[in-house]
This record gives sequence, structure tokens and C-alpha cells, in this order.
Amino acid sequence: FAAICEVCDDVGEEAPAPPRPLLLFEVVETGLSDVVQGLVGPSLAGNVVRIPYQAAAFDGRTLRGNLPVLDVQFGNVWSNIPKALVERANVAAGDTLTVTIRERDRVVFKGDVRYVNTFGEVPEGAPVAYLNSLLNLSVAINLGNFAATHHIGSGPDWHLDVEKK
Repeated sequence: FAAICEVCDDVGEEAPAPPRPLLLFEVVETGLSDVVQGLVGPSLAGNVVRIPYQAAAFDGRTLRGNLPVLDVQFGNVWSNIPKALVERANVAAGDTLTVTIRERDRVVFKGDVRYVNTFGEVPEGAPVAYLNSLLNLSVAINLGNFAATHHIGSGPDWHLDVEKK
């Protein structure tokens, strides 16, 4: 984006709406710069908070992503690694994956996990890798709580590396 500015939706009726941030993309190239300039307020560049984020990636050997959220009802660990990257890594049901979960640089879990279509494909208590309802790679324990068992959290400090064995 080109800038972050404040914009107010005051149309002269009732109380004006509170200002809100607006991301300005290259408006100069679209010919809208004069129009936009009269509608936006001061730049908010100094007030922007950047949140670290690791986009999911595949480098030809390792799938990498972060753990944005836990499925707290069941203790499943959800990554941001989409089905398309799993397929690009040629991972198929029945494959064994080496899964490494880190909090910053500290390895919290490293182990072999079977990639399955359904939890019934592994014995009770066994770890599984699967695609969750968002079609992202996830790790769980069949009839168990993976997050609690291995003290896994979520957020920008939590990372997942996966390699096919």
C-alpha cells in the first residue's frame, strides 16, 4: 500500500461516524489521487502496529507455517498451511510426516505423525495430521488433546515445520 490515512464518513446527517483507517493503494496510477486527497485525513503511518506473521510456504522439502489458533474444544493444533501446499509437497493419506513445532526457537514437539483422512485410521491415542474444516493442515491426537499433552500454544511465536518421510 502507498499510505495509511484516516477517513471520516461524515455525510452531514446525524452524528459523524468515527474516523477509521484506510489503506491507500497506488491511487496515482488509477487517476484518483485528486479525488482521494480531498477525502482523507492525516497519515497514520507512525501509529501503525505491525504484527509478525509467517506465511505458509513449501521450499521443495519442508512445509512451513504458523499456528494462528488452537481448536480449544478438542485440543487440535491448526496451522495456516493450506491444502494446495500439502498437495504440492506430494503428501497423501497414509504418509508419515515428521512434524516439528516450535515456540520461537525452542522445539516443543518433534515426532512422526500419520497423515489421514479420518481419525479412525489410527489407534486411539495416536497422533494424526489432517486437513481441518478450513482445509489447512492440523495436528491432533485421536481421542486426545494434542495441545495440552505437548503444551502447544498459538500466535505469531508458534511455528510448524513438516517433512514427508
